Amino acid sequence: MDTVLDTTNFKESIRFWNRLYREKILDPECFTDEDSVVQQKLSSARALSTFYVTWKIPDINKNLHKLGKDNMKYVTMPIMLQSMIDGKQNRIAQITDSYDHQSIVITKNCKNPQRIMEMVNWVCTQEGQDLLGWGIKGKHYTVDSKGIKTPTKEYIACANGTGSDPHFNDGISTDISYFFLGLSSGFDKNNQCYNVQHDESVQNASMDDRVKDVYSHYGWTSIMDPWKKNSAFQFVTVHNGEFLSTSLDASDPVKQTENRLIEYKRKSMAKLIMSVSYDAFEANWADFIKGYKMLNPDSVKKAYSDGLKATQAKIQSYRTA
Repeated sequence: MDTVLDTTNFKESIRFWNRLYREKILDPECFTDEDSVVQQKLSSARALSTFYVTWKIPDINKNLHKLGKDNMKYVTMPIMLQSMIDGKQNRIAQITDSYDHQSIVITKNCKNPQRIMEMVNWVCTQEGQDLLGWGIKGKHYTVDSKGIKTPTKEYIACANGTGSDPHFNDGISTDISYFFLGLSSGFDKNNQCYNVQHDESVQNASMDDRVKDVYSHYGWTSIMDPWKKNSAFQFVTVHNGEFLSTSLDASDPVKQTENRLIEYKRKSMAKLIMSVSYDAFEANWADFIKGYKMLNPDSVKKAYSDGLKATQAKIQSYRTA
């Protein structure tokens, strides 16, 4: 939900960006840059760092290597507000169990819905998840006596762009795979990701010498060590599928209120981040919260809270049916 804007953490995060702006660290074009421009700035090492678009980093680092700029590669690091660390809050990794755009719908005109459900139910088995997430056993991965899967050298090579067959990994855990069938973002009984691209074995094999060198100064050797072995916080995973499956009807007046809140936030962020001083930020924040409260955000919070309870009850009814 994009409407809980008056929390301490949210205010401090915006104040952090304001500090970067006032110290001339934040790119003044960041509010208007298109994706292609962002990639160009990163691929040429013009940007000191970036936020959020971590999925672009591997390809960008490959380009920096070609340019002979290995010492300027980007390394993914965890971020926590100091107040969150002082309050001993956990570093949370969200596991998304479902997306609206990956829903499965069987229309009333379907001639054999039972067959479709057989396929959907099979996908939800370990065998189905292994195929969608890891590929073909013996070709893309192997399994030891304890059930631990290990990607093959061929898979790793192609994942890193050094394999001889550019189509070797087509359809496995990528945007062109069968995500709509229900590939999980969670972990199996052996604590391995159903999605091989998120598995530590693959991530570790993809680390280049520059990343390994940076991590070594912190005592880290694995790609997940910055999160799992960080002295500043504890790392926990949270499933958010139930919440993301909760939505408001477009005709609901509360949905219109939510839309106004989202638009209000979008129009307000630049002014807050570009405040010329700490005092100016506080004044702009006070105006922002005043306008925020006038839009009745509590009605949206209540609607989502009630909707979440209804979603949870519905899911539970399916489990016990």
